[in-house]
Amino acid sequence: MNGAHKYSRVLALHLARRGLAFCQFEAPGALHDWGIKYIAWRARHEATLGVVQHLIQRFAPDAIVIEDVSATGARRSARICALYREIEGIADEHGIDLNAYDWEAVFHVFKARQPRTRHDIAVHVAELLPMIKRRLPPKRRCWLPQDPRQSLYDAAALGLSYYAIHGHAE
Repeated sequence: MNGAHKYSRVLALHLARRGLAFCQFEAPGALHDWGIKYIAWRARHEATLGVVQHLIQRFAPDAIVIEDVSATGARRSARICALYREIEGIADEHGIDLNAYDWEAVFHVFKARQPRTRHDIAVHVAELLPMIKRRLPPKRRCWLPQDPRQSLYDAAALGLSYYAIHGHAE
C-alpha cells in the first residue's frame, strides 16, 4: 500500500468483446478516472494489452482487480480468458497485486440490495458513484446484445468488491 494514501490505489478492469472498461479508485467510493476503450478488430490482442500497459503506467495502481474467468460457471470466450491470463502476467511483471473475483463473490458483496442480475448491481453502483450514473445502460432485454456501457459498471462493481472484501468500509 502506498504510504501517501489511506487506501490502496485500485485499477479495476473488465474485458468485453469490443474492448475494455476501466475504473481507477483512490479509495472506496473515490472513483478517480474511468472509461471504455474501444479496440479495432485488427491486432485486438496486442492493442488490448497495450492499453492495459498504458493504464498501469498512467495510474501506478497498488492492486488490479479483474474477473475470475476460471471460476465454475464463468462464460467467457477463449480469447478473453487468454487476455486475462496475460494481464495476470503483466501485473506480476510490475509487482502489482492482482485480485480476481467471480460474479458469485460480487453478488455476495451487494447482497443487501438482493440483486438478481448484473444490471441490478449496476443500478446500485450508479447510486454509489454518481459521476458515472448518466452512463447507466437500460435493462437488457433477452433478445438484445449486452450494451457496451455495462462493462463500465462491471469494472466498478469489481473495484468496489475489492474494497468490501479487503475490509475498507465506505
